[in-house]
Amino acid sequence: MARFTLEERSSGIFGSDWSDIFSLMPYGCRRKAWYKKRKTEPDYPVDEKPVMERGTILEPVVAVMYSGESGRKVQNKTKFAKQPIPDEWGGHIDRMIVDNGDGKGPGVLECKTCTREVFKKVLREGAHESWLMQIQHYLAVTGWKWGVIAVLWPDGWQFKMIEVLRDQEMIDDMIKLSGTFWRQVIAGPEPEKLEAKDKRCGNCEYRFSCQGPVLAAMAEKAAKDDPGEYVAIEGAVQIESLVAQRNELKGISDEVEDALKDNKTQLMEALKATGHNKVMVPGARICKFTVSRNSLDTNQWKKMEPEKYKEIAEKYNKVTAYDDLRVYPS
Repeated sequence: MARFTLEERSSGIFGSDWSDIFSLMPYGCRRKAWYKKRKTEPDYPVDEKPVMERGTILEPVVAVMYSGESGRKVQNKTKFAKQPIPDEWGGHIDRMIVDNGDGKGPGVLECKTCTREVFKKVLREGAHESWLMQIQHYLAVTGWKWGVIAVLWPDGWQFKMIEVLRDQEMIDDMIKLSGTFWRQVIAGPEPEKLEAKDKRCGNCEYRFSCQGPVLAAMAEKAAKDDPGEYVAIEGAVQIESLVAQRNELKGISDEVEDALKDNKTQLMEALKATGHNKVMVPGARICKFTVSRNSLDTNQWKKMEPEKYKEIAEKYNKVTAYDDLRVYPS
């Protein structure tokens, strides 16, 4: 967690910016980074302070855990010999891994704290590409050859170390793209937009500045599909809190859904490797089967026999009424 204020971060390119500069899933967007670096006022406030504070407070804990697990010493170090990198690149590393004489030289220690979902994903898939770019950024800044991403899930008190070697090809790609991006920050034009329906746009603090006309058209269409007046209310703390909680849960739900899909694919492949369709392991019986589904092509029926379709549909149509809820961004 580099020790820069939010104001300082807008004056250059730092390790945590690469997810946005490369528009990486699930949250990255180059245009969002462009707005931030140009110090554009967001459409609504996003409080990044709690996450930054958590990282800063737990950083020494992660460093101690890494030192204990690896047996290597770490120390604070913020100044390095100038490297051939773009002037706009900046960053303080979390810790320096002290050279112990094994030929690797000093290393960068990047300390991470995360949620259960993120930690489990790290265990399944390794470090996210944005983390790898972040540590490559600091290897470029320091000139060192290797580093470690140390990840702590505080609630579960689980810890993971990921060693990363310097990747000059990746660094060269980052330097090239950062040059294009920084020229856009200084003189424009703005980076290309994502599709307005992209989930990365859903909770972006620049959603309306960026996608205003498209959102207006979507709102107009929604108004036709959803007649009736909405009552604007203020001070509805409980509703606002529940909406914020819903957005957070939706993000977790999306991550879990993706993880379940990946897990199912891996299970199918592992089962295939055994040569069996039914196996037992401690705690589970796993069965692979083929699903065959019959369905009625109502669209084709409507075209071929419209009157007959209408007659049957009206005769057997069943109406069920129940209360439901939709939450639209506003």
